Amino acid sequence: MVRGKGLRATAIGISLTVVAIMPTTSARGQSATDTSITDLDQPDVTFVAQPGNVAQPPQPEVQPPPRRQLIPRRRSVTRRPQFRLASVPNMFGDVFPSSGQLFATDLLVAPAGAMADLPLAGGARRNKIAENNKALPMDRVYLMYNRYNDALLADTTSFLLGADRRDYAVDKFTVGLERTFFDGLCSLDVRMPLTSRFSFFTTSFDIQGGNVGNLAVALKRSLYVTDNTSIVAGLGLDLPTGSDVRGRVNDPTYTVHNDAVMIQPFLGFLAASDDAHFLHGFVQLDVPTHGNRISFQNTTLGTAGNIGRYDDQTLLYVDVAAGYWLYRNPHPQGISGLAAVAELHYTTALEDTDVVGANVDPLPLGLDTTLTFSRTTNRFDILNLTLGLDAEVGLTNFRVGAVFPLTDGSNQMFKSEIQAQINRRY
Repeated sequence: MVRGKGLRATAIGISLTVVAIMPTTSARGQSATDTSITDLDQPDVTFVAQPGNVAQPPQPEVQPPPRRQLIPRRRSVTRRPQFRLASVPNMFGDVFPSSGQLFATDLLVAPAGAMADLPLAGGARRNKIAENNKALPMDRVYLMYNRYNDALLADTTSFLLGADRRDYAVDKFTVGLERTFFDGLCSLDVRMPLTSRFSFFTTSFDIQGGNVGNLAVALKRSLYVTDNTSIVAGLGLDLPTGSDVRGRVNDPTYTVHNDAVMIQPFLGFLAASDDAHFLHGFVQLDVPTHGNRISFQNTTLGTAGNIGRYDDQTLLYVDVAAGYWLYRNPHPQGISGLAAVAELHYTTALEDTDVVGANVDPLPLGLDTTLTFSRTTNRFDILNLTLGLDAEVGLTNFRVGAVFPLTDGSNQMFKSEIQAQINRRY
């Protein structure tokens, strides 16, 4: 009996060992023996785990290489047009260029002679950089309208036949484009004007001009730019694309050819010390490179030829403008700003006038027809006042202005002027 009890104890021990090493995670029919084994210590279970089921340590997650980001290059302060300066309204301008006068004498019909202004290029030549401009390179398209009252004169009151005198207004329409380049450091401005046609006819004297103006090109370059100040320099070219002037005195006819190219260096400044006030101006030279050829033809005598070349005078322009924002709204639904502008414009001749003339119809007893191209006065000094309003609507500026001459006589090129301008920035 003792031996039997020992064998039974040994069998029980072996069965417990077998049960202990059996898996305890069966999902089916768990026996009472399995339940009793759950009370065993966890280290024993881990110890008898099968090789190959040992948990692997967590591996670090491999991150993809960062993508390269393109960061836009910053423009330097000296090259970035500042918002305050960019919003300053352009200068309005004032100029109506004179191309000289024709003086005709014919002792047979006009003992005292006749006089008429020469509307070369329709009266739209010698571009002034201060016209609808400021001392800052810009991206814009624009339209301009100018009406110069009593700008041209034709007088034949001394003629025995066809005595008359008329003053003419000139309407000028200009389309233009300005585009920046070199990171906003420079800009190229191109503008093309068209004008109303000038015609004066009598029985003995005729003069007429076309309506195509001179193409103007201007290169503007920033020299110094801060948040409040800008200084520019540039060079303009006034190209002779405009109309010639033709006329007649009795039988002889004449043509004044629009040949001269104008070279126009300039300096400009712009200042806005705060968000309400601004000041800007230009100084410009207007230098003709060569003269305008004058030709004639006399069909009665069968003669023709050149009278000569009429040289324009070199001019100096000095323009200053000051303005004040009457209204500003950074979040508008309509007008975002309204500014008042006052300007002074000074123009002077730096050399004497040219004189070109000839006898185009020689007759017996001194009854000749002579044509002389010159100016009524040798030098002139012109001072004009311009007043205007500039309404800003988003990226578009609507502008109206008026010009009032402060000098008279030969120092006055017109009686008054009205202006309308539209600038669209982009």
